[in-house]
Amino acid sequence: MADFKLRLELRGDTEIVLNRQFRAPQQMVFKCFTDPEILPKWLGCGMGKTTLCIADYEIGGV
Repeated sequence: MADFKLRLELRGDTEIVLNRQFRAPQQMVFKCFTDPEILPKWLGCGMGKTTLCIADYEIGGV
């Protein structure tokens, strides 16, 4: 099995760039980052409970 490490880059005060490879279809990975039901589990890595998850993926979103 290949070693797919997470690469994290901080760009200024408002931008974070994450790079990681997954053995999964692109559509599934995209859904994990954009579905408000899945996103807290995906990003939280089981480190507690997320009580609020708001994601705005429009250009210029918050």
